[in-house]
Amino acid sequence: MEISEKTIIFVSENKTNKKLSTMANFKTTSLEEFSKMLHEGIVEFEFIKKDGSVRQAKGTLVADYLPTSTADSDCSTRKKNENVMVYFDMEKKSFRSFVKESFVGAY
Repeated sequence: MEISEKTIIFVSENKTNKKLSTMANFKTTSLEEFSKMLHEGIVEFEFIKKDGSVRQAKGTLVADYLPTSTADSDCSTRKKNENVMVYFDMEKKSFRSFVKESFVGAY
């Protein structure tokens, strides 16, 4: 399956009203495709933080990269929030999340 590239220009304002902009050629802006990519490898992507700034992240959900304590724990008891995307941040070495509607795109 070939993924078409899209050019997206995004401009937002953070708390200090400083203009932030990013222009990138994303492989996908689909959350479904992004979720699949997270389960297959390390993905670079962007989303809008609550303060309005753009966050560039590198994350995954591949078990080989996750902490071993995560694989052993039973996560099924926690109620899942369908509006939130969870990922393991490769730079911060911890789990992070963002609201799905704030997703910009994945490289």
